[in-house]
Amino acid sequence: MIGRRLCALGCSIACVAGWFSRSAPAQVPPSWLNHVQLHVSAALLDDLVRQPVGESLLVRDTILGVPLEGHARVTATTHLRLVPHAERAVFEMVLQGTARSATTGQSPPVIVHSEAITTFTLTKRFFLDDAGLASQPATCRAETHSVITAVDTEWPGVRGWLARRLGWRRVQASHDAADAIAARHAERDLSRSFDQRCAGPIEQANVLLASRWLRGDALASRRLSFYTTHQRFYARVMPARAAERDQPVALDDGDAAVLAVPAHAIGVSQWLQLWGAWLRDGVGGVARQLTGEPLSAAVVDWLAQPSTSGPRLSPIPSLADGWFRLTLRAEVPAQQALSVARRAP
Repeated sequence: MIGRRLCALGCSIACVAGWFSRSAPAQVPPSWLNHVQLHVSAALLDDLVRQPVGESLLVRDTILGVPLEGHARVTATTHLRLVPHAERAVFEMVLQGTARSATTGQSPPVIVHSEAITTFTLTKRFFLDDAGLASQPATCRAETHSVITAVDTEWPGVRGWLARRLGWRRVQASHDAADAIAARHAERDLSRSFDQRCAGPIEQANVLLASRWLRGDALASRRLSFYTTHQRFYARVMPARAAERDQPVALDDGDAAVLAVPAHAIGVSQWLQLWGAWLRDGVGGVARQLTGEPLSAAVVDWLAQPSTSGPRLSPIPSLADGWFRLTLRAEVPAQQALSVARRAP
């Protein structure tokens, strides 16, 4: 109902799924994938998802038997919050905003013109575990406050004057009930639209999560482990028969995303190859070494384009404590950094 940006998280999932589905090789992945871990801070996830939503749309509805037509302008912002869970990743997409509308209602012989402001908060919860990505139906809470701007009629003379007078009385008597119904309709339409827009990206994400590239084959199958805290999202890949007694590596990197692989899983020679690929070709070179395939032109363009709706990430490779790490940090704009420096004591 309110455009592609309504499902910012779903779009991110679809982008990732498209990246791997295009660049993943057909053969069984290398052994490094048996031990990979991914940690992402809640703050960085929220920064990546947070973006403004703005769209104009047509309004067609029926309230108290009166058909309405008009237009509305929706403005909102998306947020993401993590929900603590020890056995799977749980997170919620939250959409908060307002819809300003101007409508005309036809109830012959009366024509009613009105303006309304609807504030809403929409929430959709997602679950990620070894079985895949699932979600609950979206829920929405909305409030509508309207103002009647005019009551007209096509009848001339005294009959028209009486029709307008009776029209004003009826509108005022049903005003609160009409606002309540309009809010319930907004909740229904927003929730339905959000669920529909999430369906495709969820399906694409599950195709990736079930792919042979990630899961391995019958001889070397893998399982996925996820969990969340208020501050961080954790993901692990491990052999299907491995005991989950090893705790994830402690990565205290603040507001960052960290992809970590134990050095013994990569080996010295592959580490040197990764480092050389990074020096030569950056992220594209590392991806080619790890997956065996180059990044597609679409992904290269996506990485190269400036970010307008989220932070630009700066990747930093390192080798410490027996782990190869690729850390992604949000770059601080120069003006913002200067402002922070000036406020520092």
